[in-house]
Amino acid sequence: MEQMEKMALVYSNFSSPESARSVVRILMQEQVITCANIFQPHFAIYPWDNKIEEESETAVLFKAAWSKKDRLIERLRSIHPYELPGIILLDAQTLPDYAAWLDRPQDIKAKE
Repeated sequence: MEQMEKMALVYSNFSSPESARSVVRILMQEQVITCANIFQPHFAIYPWDNKIEEESETAVLFKAAWSKKDRLIERLRSIHPYELPGIILLDAQTLPDYAAWLDRPQDIKAKE
């Protein structure tokens, strides 16, 4: 089997697809992430202020080079709209060519 290399996957939820998309675009333009998957809204149930909340949320899986994980977590925390964002780092492995793509500087142009 081919040798795998480390990469960072960070999972977080947002209140809407628009909010998720906005944060993804900021992190991508700042070259903190290379890719993200935004998942369809789902239903979340959690305790908050001594009551059970039920909300629609949008999940995002951020993908970055392992070397950018600390910067990703710090920046995501600073721009996340939630008071207490759930930011979950997953230690993942990928093929060397994909790891190299994640770590390569991108010449990003804004979408018109």
